[in-house]
Amino acid sequence: MNTTYLVISLVFVVAVLGCVGYALFAMSPFARHADHYRDPETGRRIGRSPRLD
Repeated sequence: MNTTYLVISLVFVVAVLGCVGYALFAMSPFARHADHYRDPETGRRIGRSPRLD
């Protein structure tokens, strides 16, 4: 029975660490999010990006 709890705990910890790792990756520049303010064909700006001040 102890082995079952150990396996369940390890699966939970790995899942949480995976979610945290994915969230950090999604916030990093390596995720390559699409630029919503540029035309993909011409590369020219098509709108104003929001200002955060």
